[in-house]
Amino acid sequence: MALLACVLAATSPGLSQPLNLVPLVSATTPSVAFVVAQDESGQPVESGTAFVAASDGLLLTALHVVAAASQITVTLPGYPALGADVIAIDADHDVALLRVPSLPHNRVRPLALGDSDAVPVGARVVVIGYPFPSPSAPAVTVDQGIVSALRAEDRFIQVDASANAGDSGGPVLSVDGNVIGIMDASVAGAQNFNLAVPINAGRALLQRVPAGGAASVLALPLTVPRPIPLTFRSGGIGPRAKQDRLGINCTPPPAQAALLDEVDAAMQVSGALHVVTWLSQDRGEPAQSPLAFGRVDGTTARRFTGALPHLHLPPMTVCLNYTAWNDTVLPFGLSFEVAYALGYRVFRPAAP
Repeated sequence: MALLACVLAATSPGLSQPLNLVPLVSATTPSVAFVVAQDESGQPVESGTAFVAASDGLLLTALHVVAAASQITVTLPGYPALGADVIAIDADHDVALLRVPSLPHNRVRPLALGDSDAVPVGARVVVIGYPFPSPSAPAVTVDQGIVSALRAEDRFIQVDASANAGDSGGPVLSVDGNVIGIMDASVAGAQNFNLAVPINAGRALLQRVPAGGAASVLALPLTVPRPIPLTFRSGGIGPRAKQDRLGINCTPPPAQAALLDEVDAAMQVSGALHVVTWLSQDRGEPAQSPLAFGRVDGTTARRFTGALPHLHLPPMTVCLNYTAWNDTVLPFGLSFEVAYALGYRVFRPAAP
């Protein structure tokens, strides 16, 4: 690939020469896999990245990549797609441990795991993954950046390296080749605001596997869908009036929620009322906030239905917000109704 044949250059304080990442990339990419989660009929429902983290065919990935899978395949560079099992999960950190029984252990090297507790802000990092791949010919992608922040409140490492949904589960590496994080999420609407799970959480999951013993295989799918309604019906909004409301209605996630996977929405508007509604994470937020999503524009259509699939948001309280204005001079108020269905996936009772 052209990307692997070039020198990725970046200059940091104290360095007069650009950093040559070709040796790091060449040594690492053979251990980074393309992951496909499939339904019962073998159709893809999600894809992402994983990496070999220990011998005996053990790979780490993001839990949300495989949460809805009925079967899982992984493809390492130069090998055909191989079947994989889930043998352990950490729902709090969105990490899953896969085992690939047919992986050629003596030919695929596990990546070295660093210490995420020792990672400083400003450290240079490299992200490797499979964003927007072709299932028949997945191509690995390499990006670089720095550690932007250590987010103690939500246990993430924030990095500014470019990342996309398919990078989820891929390794975040220090420039000396140690994995310091597992790529997990990007914040919609915020440029280069990407979050990685500290690798120490992945190491803890690996330590749960019996040494030299057979680990139990978790039944797939790990989760089942559970929609949660979030609705609002306005009162009459009078002539030449405008309303802006944040957090007008909020709902917590269901018990044992794994992730918020999709959102369906329906709106009905009376008369010539103009309405825009949206959702936000944790609390009411303006529409321009990076924590806002699920926008429904009822400024022209009187009725609206739609869906936002593949959100992959962590379980959270979701709040409904709106702005509405009545440009008419009619002697009565106009109203609207909006109904969101929050498509959570929740762990089955048998899942640990």
